[in-house]
Amino acid sequence: MKIFLLLNTLLLAAGSITFSQQCPQAGLKIQTPVCDSPKNLIAKAACEALHIKWKGNKDQAYIVKANYIDPATSQLVEAEAAKQSCDNNGNCSATIRIKEGATVNWSVEAVCSINGATLYSAETKGEATFIPYCNSIADNINKENTDKAIRVYPNPTTGYLTVEYYSKTAGNIEFKIYDVSGKMVYKQSGSSVKTNNRYQLDLRGFAAGVYTLKLTHGTAVSQVKVILSGD
Repeated sequence: MKIFLLLNTLLLAAGSITFSQQCPQAGLKIQTPVCDSPKNLIAKAACEALHIKWKGNKDQAYIVKANYIDPATSQLVEAEAAKQSCDNNGNCSATIRIKEGATVNWSVEAVCSINGATLYSAETKGEATFIPYCNSIADNINKENTDKAIRVYPNPTTGYLTVEYYSKTAGNIEFKIYDVSGKMVYKQSGSSVKTNNRYQLDLRGFAAGVYTLKLTHGTAVSQVKVILSGD
């Protein structure tokens, strides 16, 4: 009888231990140092794209993703790399399509497989990067007048002009518009916040022609050509 009770107790204890060792949930992401984390991350902004480079492992895959606030809709956008590759020396690169005028938060994460199990490295985050505006001015204006910090549209305009400006700091801002003779014909002051700003200028009543818009923010000066067309 005592032997039966002892065996029964041991079986109950074994059952309790087995029950506590649950399997990971399906879809659970397991991070481990076994996967080599990406190193030396570098990003370069281009027109509607973020080009990323890092030091990795050619035998691993990578998840390259980003998120940003769409300047036009103020909606959060999440994106992943459209293409990526690693050479035999572990020099890896990827490209993510991003809306112009957005400030991007991005990261790279390694994926490796061991004994049929998919594992992940820790997510390595890069420095937030600003994507410049592609066309600051109308196509028929000389490219030498392009300023990546400022964008104006519509250009040409019949009166109302929207100005988008990327600022590294908050502060006072001033708009001045000059005609072809160099005479200042418009002046407006305002304030800016860090990162993206949007303003609307009312140029109705001005004669049709080509003007220069100069934006001053502290010691930073940006300028573009503006075409004012007739109604």
